Amino acid sequence: MLLVLELESCFLLGSFLLPSISWLIILLIVSPAISLIAVTLIVRGSAKAQSVEESQQSAVFLVIPVILLVMGQFTGVLLLNVWILLGLGAVCVLLAWLLLKRCMGRFTYEILMK
Repeated sequence: MLLVLELESCFLLGSFLLPSISWLIILLIVSPAISLIAVTLIVRGSAKAQSVEESQQSAVFLVIPVILLVMGQFTGVLLLNVWILLGLGAVCVLLAWLLLKRCMGRFTYEILMK
């Protein structure tokens, strides 16, 4: 997608749109970590939910803040320092790893097949 965007901007504007280092940190560290956290929490929440509607409603509350954070950074409304983004990324990676490790210890094939 980035390659297509760069080629299109080169043809239309005559120059490349090079993303800043904060974009790369968000794309490579923060977004995957937050996505893994969201998926882990959504799976845990849907396992405890009594109905499909309850599961979907809890999932929306986890996804909306993530979307707003990424949109705010990309549009320039919310500008964070590179060091703050690296710290946020490190915290998110650690949290994602801990949540995933904790969840994987509880799930077995026999429990999932019931």
